[in-house]
Parts: sequence; C-alpha cells; structure tokens
Amino acid sequence: MARERDGDERESIWSVPNATKTAYFVLFIIHFIAGMSLLVWKGEQAHESLADHLLYIWLKSGAIALGAAAAALIYAEIGRYLLVLSRSLEEKLEKTREQRRAEGRAEANAEWSAWLSRMREAQAKGEPFDEPAPSERDVQSHK
Repeated sequence: MARERDGDERESIWSVPNATKTAYFVLFIIHFIAGMSLLVWKGEQAHESLADHLLYIWLKSGAIALGAAAAALIYAEIGRYLLVLSRSLEEKLEKTREQRRAEGRAEANAEWSAWLSRMREAQAKGEPFDEPAPSERDVQSHK
C-alpha cells in the first residue's frame, strides 16, 4: 500500500504520521521549554509570592502545551509538504531534461541521416563529396 510505504500510517486522524513523529516531538519539546521558560520568567516578575507564581504557571501551562503542540505539528507538516513539493519538482525537471535529450538526439540523427544521404547520392553519381560531417561542422563552428 502506498500510504504505508510513505510512512503516513496513523492510528487515528488526530495522531502524528510515523514519518514525522521524531521531528514533531523535537519541535514540541523546543517550543514547550521555550514557552515554559518565558512563562516562569514573566510570572516571576508579576507575582511576589511563590504560591501566586506557581498558580500562575499552573493555569497558563495548558495553553503553552497546546500552543507548542500546534506549532510543532504545523512546522512538521510544512516541512513534510515542502519535501513532497521538492520531489515532484525534481521529477518534473528530470522529465523535461529527458524530453530535451530525446529532442536533441532526434535532431542530431536527422542531421546525420541527411548528410549520409547526400554523401551516398554524390558517390552514386561519382561526384566528389567534401562536405564535412555534422560532428566536424560542430567542432569547426566552435573554434
């Protein structure tokens, strides 16, 4: 199944895909620690008693955890979608390159075919044929 190969399997629609679990948890930890540090610092300035300070942290920590979870999920999913976009652009670029290579080969083959037919025609008539081959013309034109 394609979804299982991409690491997109989930236990429920609310869970994090397996492919981005590590990135999600690292981002969550970073955001949560930063948010809690800011909360402790801000609460320390606003409250004089330890009880008020701890109550303030306890009341606000839920919002910090939810915010950190949301931010981590958004960042992890944005990173994942950027990778998907990058892969699709690389595939499109490679298809374009292959198409242009094929066009170049067809053009070169047409030049050689025309040159070869002119050479055979001249040989059949017994005329001298001094036209340079297409590869020699390219070398001479670049000098």
